[in-house]
Amino acid sequence: MLQMNDITSGYGRTKVLHNLSLCIPTGKVTAIVGRNGSGKTTLIRTIMGYNKLHSGTISIEGRSIERQVTAARARAGLGYVPQGRHIFPDLTVAENLEMGMNVSSDVPNRKLLMKEIHEMFPILEERRRQKGGTMSGGQQQMVAIGRALVGNPKLLLLDEPSEGIQPSIVGEIEQHIVRLRDRMGLTILVAEQDVTLIKTVADICHVLDMGRIITTLRREEFAGTDALEQHLAL
Repeated sequence: MLQMNDITSGYGRTKVLHNLSLCIPTGKVTAIVGRNGSGKTTLIRTIMGYNKLHSGTISIEGRSIERQVTAARARAGLGYVPQGRHIFPDLTVAENLEMGMNVSSDVPNRKLLMKEIHEMFPILEERRRQKGGTMSGGQQQMVAIGRALVGNPKLLLLDEPSEGIQPSIVGEIEQHIVRLRDRMGLTILVAEQDVTLIKTVADICHVLDMGRIITTLRREEFAGTDALEQHLAL
């Protein structure tokens, strides 16, 4: 689905990722796990075009996107749920979702997507007139995911989806991620430091440290083991 080759990127002249290569397979949940400051958010933002790309290439389904602006990357099939969610607090749930519709011009398909989103997240239909800023962290995360989904993405990027959410609600987020893969056939990249969440949802996990991938583990290698914890303790 997405291929990154020899990526070096960061903020201005400051380089955070160093000659990083990454392949995200279609129909799988790929995880990027690492401690604070390892470069997880920079990786997601580089894919979306927010961070300065010093060198390297990025392609989605074989189509080069590294020279495209963020809006063009979204139209190419990238959906983005940023760290901290960043929904519009003064807009209603319905208005927040409508903002995500601008990515796709396929109106009939958007209506079908909206119906499917409401089926997956019934609270978004129930509270469609409620302002986003008055909702809990978990509810706002559902709004943010729904906003990304109405753009009909091929690849959904989730940056720290468990951040600021009650532990009791994180399990619901895990279930939603698995449903998006299994029910909607979405390819998902999730950047996270919650190892329990990663073990629940990921098919493949890349461990990031100081802007470099230091190991890659498949589900059978980390599910039910402490392999991820050992790498994060390095």
